[in-house]
Amino acid sequence: MSGNTITFSGGSALATLRSGSVGNVSLAVVSSVPASTRQVVCSTSGCTIGYAESGFIFDVPTLISARPQSNIALRAVKKSDASQGCVPGFSDVTRTLGFTSAWVDPGTGSQPVMVNGTPVTGSPRELNLAFDSTGTTRLTVRYDDAGQMMLTASYLGIAANNDAGLSMNGSDVFVAKPYGLCLQTDSTCSVAGVSSDCQVFPGARAGDSFPLRIQAVGWLADDEPRTAAALCHDHIVTGNFRMTDIALASEVVAPLPGDNGTVSPAQYNHASGSQTTILTSISEVGVFRLRATPLANAYFGETVSGGESGLVGRLIPAYLGVQASASLRPGCDSSFSYQGQPMAFAAGEEPNLKVTGFNRAASITHNYDRGAFWRLVPPVPEAYTSTTGKLSLDASGRLTSSGGASLTRGGVDDGDGSQSYRWSNETLQYTPAILPLADDRPFIAAITGSFSAATLTDSDGACFGDGHGCSAYHYDFANNPGSEVRLGRLRLGNAHGSEFQSLDLPLSIETWQNAAGGSFRVEGLDTCTTATVLQAPGLTSYTGQLSQAHYANDQITLIAPSAGLGLLRLQPPGLNGSVLGQLPAMPSWLFYDWNGQGREAATGLARFGIYRGSPSTIFQREVYR
Repeated sequence: MSGNTITFSGGSALATLRSGSVGNVSLAVVSSVPASTRQVVCSTSGCTIGYAESGFIFDVPTLISARPQSNIALRAVKKSDASQGCVPGFSDVTRTLGFTSAWVDPGTGSQPVMVNGTPVTGSPRELNLAFDSTGTTRLTVRYDDAGQMMLTASYLGIAANNDAGLSMNGSDVFVAKPYGLCLQTDSTCSVAGVSSDCQVFPGARAGDSFPLRIQAVGWLADDEPRTAAALCHDHIVTGNFRMTDIALASEVVAPLPGDNGTVSPAQYNHASGSQTTILTSISEVGVFRLRATPLANAYFGETVSGGESGLVGRLIPAYLGVQASASLRPGCDSSFSYQGQPMAFAAGEEPNLKVTGFNRAASITHNYDRGAFWRLVPPVPEAYTSTTGKLSLDASGRLTSSGGASLTRGGVDDGDGSQSYRWSNETLQYTPAILPLADDRPFIAAITGSFSAATLTDSDGACFGDGHGCSAYHYDFANNPGSEVRLGRLRLGNAHGSEFQSLDLPLSIETWQNAAGGSFRVEGLDTCTTATVLQAPGLTSYTGQLSQAHYANDQITLIAPSAGLGLLRLQPPGLNGSVLGQLPAMPSWLFYDWNGQGREAATGLARFGIYRGSPSTIFQREVYR
């Protein structure tokens, strides 16, 4: 207002003073009638008026991307003291303000700031704003992206408003953050569980990496759940959002109860752009939801809400691990077993197979052993095979089994990732040689159990192997003490004597030994061939005066073997003749090919009556003279 003058009469006048620049303005009386005889007196010292810089103050609160924020106060104030408003110039008036916006962090972008529905960019955009009696107007601001932004308001006075030369501005830096994070995978599971509605996760198993696609998205509606079903449809993407160390975690949906597993990596860095894709993995079997959770107060001092994926699964084991064991119990007490004698399994050491699910990192998948997620049908063992390294003993069919194996399943649904299968009530035996060979000398039973690749493959294709293919499984029986096998026989000798005396038929239990190039020797370690096993002896094939009618089985007695030796004792019949002594219940593993007609039980011939040769004859000659 420098150089402006006011002319008035009557001694007083009311004037409005304005200045378009910052500084002091002096007031003075140029001339008066009558002329002033004293110095002009003003309410301010030296009749100087100070003009301070004025501007606009407003505070855009932290915005949720794409959600309008209304009722933001913009006031014209003294810049050095915001409590002092420029009420006189902005009271109950409409003024045209220019607005611009700028990206602060990140420094570039594509979305404008919307002010009262008008897009505001780097070029000034004029808005007509109505100020109230306090010099305040209200704004509605929206930003469809994320980051730190600056919004600037400016005003240039014009003559029509009696404020030509006036320049006012004000700015505010604010933060816009996403509404949440949209998490998506290639999973096709729609209903958690084991069914056609939740097929095996395509191309990935427990511990395998799969793509996880994450988008930061804006607001669409209040109280909308931050789930993939809600956030991954119809929401704008806030491409300017970037943040480090966003935590990732998994929550098991099925089976329940179940293990949540571990997500790798445990956090990720969200980069600017339409989408961040990372390779992630879940350590467990089952159906899961993935969650992303940004750190609190880590986005320009604000906390960003995360998000939850849809159903992720069904994840199955990367492969199955198996362990098996078995041990035989000697058939002849604790010493050995005979060829042909059933060899039972040791108590608690019946064939046992343990199957465990593993992830790609070779860690146990505990959820595999939960309800329907165990997908392995009870395996069927292959025939046992002999692996002594001796051709005749390892030949097909030499080792046989008998008895119906009874299957018991253990460790079901206990959440340790394993189940076991035990087969009991089965015996094994080596078929006895018809004629002994060198291989039939005492040997250690070496037996291998096997399971085919097919029987160790579950319904989803998880199988035993190295994780990249399916394999059969073989295991060796434990060679505990007493696993030796011997070819044995029971021999009955012959005897003859008076019909008035008892006869003893020698009984010996023999095994094929490595002696004299191979021979049968008395088996002194036999403690299993007892009277109970051999049962009652009998008689057959009568000759001479002997017959079953008056010389029956009660006339023969077994003297049980001890240290491999025993006998059959026949009572004196009082008649001449012969008869065969036998053991009708003799175990088949003590048979032998006595007559070249195959293996059979031994018999012993008892002959009664002493042979006296030709009768004596006395020849007499009489001489008559």
